[in-house]
Amino acid sequence: MKIGKSAFQCIVVFAFVLCICMSCLYLSCLIPSNMLKNNIEESIEELENLGSKKTITIMNRKIMFDIYADAMMLNTAYSIDSNHPFYSMLFARSNYVDGITDHTYQDKAYELNKVPVFPDVEDLGRVVRGEKLYAIEYARYWHGYLMILRPLLVLFNYMEIKTVNYIIHFILIAILLYQIKKKIGLKYWIAVVFGLIAVEGYLVCSCLEETIGISLILVESIILLSKKIKNYGMYFLVIGMLTAFFDLLTIPVATFFVPLVLYILMNQKQDNRLLWKTCIKYFILCLLGYVAMWAMKWILVDLIYKRELVKNAIRSSRI
Repeated sequence: MKIGKSAFQCIVVFAFVLCICMSCLYLSCLIPSNMLKNNIEESIEELENLGSKKTITIMNRKIMFDIYADAMMLNTAYSIDSNHPFYSMLFARSNYVDGITDHTYQDKAYELNKVPVFPDVEDLGRVVRGEKLYAIEYARYWHGYLMILRPLLVLFNYMEIKTVNYIIHFILIAILLYQIKKKIGLKYWIAVVFGLIAVEGYLVCSCLEETIGISLILVESIILLSKKIKNYGMYFLVIGMLTAFFDLLTIPVATFFVPLVLYILMNQKQDNRLLWKTCIKYFILCLLGYVAMWAMKWILVDLIYKRELVKNAIRSSRI
């Protein structure tokens, strides 16, 4: 009876979060791309100056950021067809110009292998100018970042978005450090500070792609440390779902384990055996949410558009 109740609760929470995520993504895709045009045009010059990789040198150590991925994210954001928002949000095309693009490489292993060159900053410029290009689908991911990036591009260009990112990022870090010192202890606060310095956490906003996972970790951890969560099991299920929805396979493991480690530190006084048993259960729920959310994207595309995305995604993973 208890297992059945827990399973029903998981299904209800999963369905609710899925509907919220899809609704927000759908609403962002209703924004006409011409409202993003001016800020993306301003962004192209900065992206061209940075090149495909950005390198920052600190104390003879070179740190490289993948700016190429940022150009693809902006390309995908601009390629959304607001006249067909549901289709656009599921297939996440890049290099697409409505009424001009006449060929699209589908998200299939044998199709994507035929793509001459994947989109770069130069292609982004061509798309904004309305030139004819081949489009590329990347339907296997949710691309949940679009629900935030598209509205931001209405207001800000690439550099301005990174500035906003830095401000929000440092505010979140400050809140997290305050909570750790207050609710876990000074020695763990010191450990986290040195950890952030060691991994150059203060530089992560130099790349939009890297910001996604780190922002998820910070927000999840702050909510966890607030101790206002009534059901931790369902919370970890949601963490897994949001990781699949927003992240582009950058740091999914970290988004699972950082909140889990914080949970262990918050409950050190519990019996060790019981605590570890609970953590294993929460990890399984987190993994379940992650896999189910990702699979749901493939299933929706298959059911609605008959594209065999599940089969193609599994085949691609073996290549």
